[in-house]
Parts: sequence; structure tokens; C-alpha cells
Amino acid sequence: MIIKRHNLLEITNMGRNKIFQQLKAFKQQYDFDLIRELIVEGYDGIKVPGIIRREENTIIKGTIPVGFSSPFRYQDNRLRIPGFVPKEEIVKAVSPYEVIKQEFVFRTKCLQALKEIVQLADEFKICLGVWGSSGLEIYSGLPYTDDNSDLDLLINPCEYGKLKEFYSDLKKIGEEYKCGIDPELNLPNGYGVKVAELFMNTEDILGKSINDVKLIPKKSIICMLKN
Repeated sequence: MIIKRHNLLEITNMGRNKIFQQLKAFKQQYDFDLIRELIVEGYDGIKVPGIIRREENTIIKGTIPVGFSSPFRYQDNRLRIPGFVPKEEIVKAVSPYEVIKQEFVFRTKCLQALKEIVQLADEFKICLGVWGSSGLEIYSGLPYTDDNSDLDLLINPCEYGKLKEFYSDLKKIGEEYKCGIDPELNLPNGYGVKVAELFMNTEDILGKSINDVKLIPKKSIICMLKN
């Protein structure tokens, strides 16, 4: 199993209960009824997948740091809960590139925009993935997006000029649907960088990996892109 940011995890019922018990042991001021629904019970029989995340403080041996995000808002905010899943309780990992291949309903502006972007990526022969609220809705079928949702994308490396042209077209689609589009470039070294920053007048770009965050020289990123 590849441990990468944005990957979704299917978790056993036992694993979900273990995560819930961990949270109760931390004795933080959580609404445990809401958390039980999010992590253990699910919504209308649908279990919310865990999302692989970076953990900067606590490390629990034999576990993977995950996060859970509720499809519904409570007091205008989603419930976002971190936890640690034992590795033996992971059924499978699903990448953003696999999620985008699933059929989905064009229910909101961002998903309508995504329909066009998928076609555009095919034309450019660009390997595209989706994560964030859109990815969670496509994978689970739960209503994670609304007409104010942004669209979080993941792009595999491609030739610099092609990427620049693709990004330009993405911005036009975002303007058409009044939807923020935030593509991330998935680098071969395990880091992800914002595509927008690649075309800014800067020497270094902030890169994020499963382990840390660091500045990466733009020249070295361009060298990683396919010719």
C-alpha cells in the first residue's frame, strides 16, 4: 500500500471503533455522538473513508494518520477529526486518480466544471485526479459539495508548456462556473506543489509531502517535468 497525501482509506469496522476509542481516551471536548456517526456508524449506511494526512506531533507505532470530514456542516463548519488507524485494519487505499474514474452526478457547479475538466485532461493526455470535497462526494455518494465549493485537483508531471496551457484553460472553466480551481502538481520526489505558484515570479515553491513541508527551487521542479 502506497502511503500518500490525499489517498482515501477503506477501514474495517473494528478499525473504526479503535479510532473512536482513541479519541475518547484523549479526553478532548468533542461531541462524541457526532464523531461516532462520522467515524463508526456512517450516514444512511455509507461509511466515510479516512484521508491519509501528515502528522507533525504524535506518532503511534503501527498506525497511519488519517482524517475524517463530515458531509454535513454543524454551525456552518464541517466536522474534521484526526485519528490513527492500525495498519492491519486498512482494507484498501484509493488514489485521487482512481476516484476521478468513477461515474458521478453533476449536482453542483464544481462537479459540472469537473465534467469539462476531465474531457480537457483527456485531450491534453494529462493524468488527472480529484480530492477534497468533490473527491469525497464522488467516492462516497454523500453530498459533500455545494455551489460555493472549490475543486481540488491532482496532476501528474507533464511537459512544462503543456501544463501551462492546461492550467490556463482550467482558469477559464473556473470563471465560467464561478468555481475556484486549485490544482496540485504531484512530483516524483513525493512532494506536491500548487500549480499556480509554478507560474508566479518566485524562485522557490512550497512543497508538501506525507512527512514534511519545505521550499523547493522552481528550477528543480521544471527539471522533473517530462520533456
